[in-house]
Amino acid sequence: MRAKFVLSIYMRLPQLLQSPRLNIRPHRLEDFDGFFTFLSNPEATRYITFSSEERTREGSLAFFEEILATYDTERPVFGLAIEEKESGAYAGFCGLVNMAEEQGAEVYYVLLPDFRRKGYAKELADILFDYAFDKLQVSRLTCFFPKENAAAQRTVEQLGMSDEGLTQHDAYPTEVHRYTLWRKNWRKQD
Repeated sequence: MRAKFVLSIYMRLPQLLQSPRLNIRPHRLEDFDGFFTFLSNPEATRYITFSSEERTREGSLAFFEEILATYDTERPVFGLAIEEKESGAYAGFCGLVNMAEEQGAEVYYVLLPDFRRKGYAKELADILFDYAFDKLQVSRLTCFFPKENAAAQRTVEQLGMSDEGLTQHDAYPTEVHRYTLWRKNWRKQD
C-alpha cells in the first residue's frame, strides 16, 4: 500500500456525500478504469509522485484493490471516488489521512483534467470539510500543495485555510505549502 499517499484514518467512511453536481462515495469495482486513467495521465498526476509500476494497468489495479479490500475492515483507507452527477463519470478522488499526533487530518483531493476549472474543487472541499468537522469532529484539517499549484491554493484560501509556509511531504518531490483550518474557524460551524 502506498502509505505515504493514502493512509487509514480511524473514522467512519461515508456511504454517500452529495453536493449540487457531485457524488462523493467509496470506490466500487466499476471505478477502476477512471482510477487507472488518473494514475496513467501525466497531467493528472503532475503534482504527485507515483512509481512507474503504479502507473501501469497491473500496478494501478493492485493499488486499487488494496484500497477496496480495506473498506470492510476496522481501519478502512479513507479514499473516496468523486463522481460527476450529470454524466456519472469518474471525476477524481479525495479523502482524509489521520494526523492524530497533530490533532486532525490531512484532506486531499485530485480531479482529472477534464473536470478542472469548473468549480468542482471548491464544491467537493466544502462537503468534505463539512463531513470532517461536523460528523467526524476532526479538530483541524491540513492540506499540502506544491508551490506551482496556484489553483489549489486559491481554492483552500477561499475555504478559510491559512498558509503556514513551506514544508516537506512524502507524497511530493518538492517543498509544498501547508494550509490548515481549525474546526472552530470553519465558516459553516454553528
